[in-house]
Amino acid sequence: MTNSQFDSQNMGSEGSTSQSKVNGNHRNATALTQWKPEARRIPEGGPSPRSPKSVQESFEKPSTTDLTALWAALRRRWFLASFLGFTFACIAAGTTWMLMPTKYIAFSELYISSRLDNIIWEESESEKAFITYKQTSMKKVLSPDVIVAVLRRPDINSLSILAEQENPSKWIEEEMRVESAATEFIRISLASTNNREATALVNAMTEEFIEEVVENERTEKLTTKSFLEKVERDNEDKLRTRRNQLQKLTEALKTSAPETAFDRQRMQLQLLSDTMREHTRVKFDLMRHQAQLASRESKTENGEELDIPEAVIEYRVSENAEIQQLEARKKALEKLIEKTEGAVKADSPVLLQQRRDLETITAELKAAQDAYRPVVIEAIKADKQLMSKASNESLKTAIEFLTKQEKILAEDIKTQEANTSSYGIETYQLESIKQQIAQQEDVAKKIAEELQRLDIKLTQPSRISTHRKAEVPSEPEMRQKYMMTAFAGFGVLSLIVGGIVWLESAARRISTAKEITSGLQMPIMGSLPLMPNWLVQGRTPRRNGRSAVWQSVWTESIDSARTMMLRDAAVESRQIVMVASAMSGEGKTTLSSHLATSLARAGRKTLLVDCDLRRPSIHKLFEMSFKPGICEVMRGEAALEDAIQLSPQENLYVLPSGHITQAVLTMLAQGDIADVFEPLRSHFDFIIVDSSPILPVTDSLLVGQQVDAVIFAIRRDVSRYGKVASAYQRLSMLGVPVLGAVVIGLDEASYGSMYGSGYGYGYGYARSYHYYHTPPEDVVDAAEDSPTAETVDS
Repeated sequence: MTNSQFDSQNMGSEGSTSQSKVNGNHRNATALTQWKPEARRIPEGGPSPRSPKSVQESFEKPSTTDLTALWAALRRRWFLASFLGFTFACIAAGTTWMLMPTKYIAFSELYISSRLDNIIWEESESEKAFITYKQTSMKKVLSPDVIVAVLRRPDINSLSILAEQENPSKWIEEEMRVESAATEFIRISLASTNNREATALVNAMTEEFIEEVVENERTEKLTTKSFLEKVERDNEDKLRTRRNQLQKLTEALKTSAPETAFDRQRMQLQLLSDTMREHTRVKFDLMRHQAQLASRESKTENGEELDIPEAVIEYRVSENAEIQQLEARKKALEKLIEKTEGAVKADSPVLLQQRRDLETITAELKAAQDAYRPVVIEAIKADKQLMSKASNESLKTAIEFLTKQEKILAEDIKTQEANTSSYGIETYQLESIKQQIAQQEDVAKKIAEELQRLDIKLTQPSRISTHRKAEVPSEPEMRQKYMMTAFAGFGVLSLIVGGIVWLESAARRISTAKEITSGLQMPIMGSLPLMPNWLVQGRTPRRNGRSAVWQSVWTESIDSARTMMLRDAAVESRQIVMVASAMSGEGKTTLSSHLATSLARAGRKTLLVDCDLRRPSIHKLFEMSFKPGICEVMRGEAALEDAIQLSPQENLYVLPSGHITQAVLTMLAQGDIADVFEPLRSHFDFIIVDSSPILPVTDSLLVGQQVDAVIFAIRRDVSRYGKVASAYQRLSMLGVPVLGAVVIGLDEASYGSMYGSGYGYGYGYARSYHYYHTPPEDVVDAAEDSPTAETVDS
């Protein structure tokens, strides 16, 4: 690209730059080589670099056992898994079919009666008891006794199928099958390649089991009968002893009825209770009389005065005739005064005289009472002394009588207690012995009935009988062979498919938008659809207009990412944007070339720089010269304006990579690439840098430190979660801002789920629009101007 072309494109660029700005920033070739790079700084308001620890903590590791991840792994590797699975499944099934021998199944059937056939007694058996009996019988078929009895038979011991076995007994136990053919039937079967010997062995097992069962049941019944006879004899001896004891107690109690004995015992107890109450009363009276006598004798000996109640003294004083007359006069005068008070005034002489007379009579009455009181007291004392002497004599007499009565009652109580205790024990023994005799008689009756029942059962046939003998099978049993063949085929198929799916899921390839937004916590700037093979290979589609439709779909998708980038550039002032990926083959070259083309279509003067120095491809995409490029500019072998080439798209310029040398790598490590980027800021609105993968080489990390921001290219089902996270972490550790990710090949449903109901105008809408409507001219022009092939990093 010459200076004149470079300047003319600068003068004619559209976008946010004005004509005056273009004229002021115009420089010649000499000035371009002398530009000094300014110090790189993170734009104000941009994201601050995060520490490695904060970045690592922000990643949410998705579970490798997630059903969504397994389904995505199956979707990616379904053809390989199906091909290998069905191939090896067919091999395994064929091998199993060829190696598995054809066997014949010989079987016999036994009948087990679910009813107990009793002639006299009606017995019923529960369903659970019958099932237990049946299961026990099935277990006894392969008991050691039955197997040993079978092997002792000469016709069985000489069989070739047994001669081939090291341990015939164990082989029979493992190979012989005992199953429930129906509710009352047992099937004994054996699968073998020799159908005749298998039939003979099954019949021998059936016969020996029947004999063993019949003999065991008879032996068991005889053993039970012998035991019951012994119990019957012991019970008769005990019953005889109890009856003798009952006879003795009856003679002692003179009755054999426990009710009569209990009535007599109650009467005896009542008599004893009455005697004990009388004895208690007598003892109380004796103690009371003794206390009274002791109290009176103590007062007489100590010379204590008798205590005379005041009421008695006053009563005896009031009986005196003189005192009675004075009291009568006093009451009459009080009534007269009461009448006079109602008839005259309070200060009447008559009333005053009557009150003086009342006071005189009251004083005379008091003097008479005081004079007669000592006389009354002396008289009362004399009377009490006479009465006390007579009372003491009567108390002594009563005490002697009560003492004799107490002794007699005490002796009666001892006698009655002894009689009552003996009578109660004998009565209890009588009742206990009668109950024991009744119980033993009931046991004797049941034992006799059971013995009769056993005698009848010994003559009855066994519950188990042969229903069907084994017959020599004429047709082989193929069911097991089919099952084993199918099991081998499906098992190998499941193993291979499951292994491939598990290995693929362990790779943790990104397949949903949630893994990017939630796991990596990286915003999605846009989603690009996968181009069909005919469009990638540059072929003409079968249906007319299909190429224009797909180019329009791709254009609309890349324009959505461009819109997000323009918005961020307007807010954060980011001009140089690097498109990177964790590994190769994730579509970073495709994204960078189409993003630069979209910016150019939007009127932004854009420069596309190929910094994938080790594996450049931008020049092939635009069919340009490989050099001179950025490598020649860094080495000083070419001028910057000579290395920049004009693309067919208006406003789009390309700076190829050129020929890489060790000197370029050294200069790149020293940050000399900034001397190339900084002079370009004033001549271009945007500079899109296509870088090398981040993890394989360090070139992208060195270039990333000289750009304003990075956009990640993530390819669905190709990019791995762990590697993208590692690349994202390395950029964050260097403080390189990451705008977000553009996902290639993400299905519309996954992308739309991030925004709830989706776009509303997806790829289907684009197809419908172009199939049934004439597209606008600018859409067709944009589709024709865009690259027609999708470039994928190798």
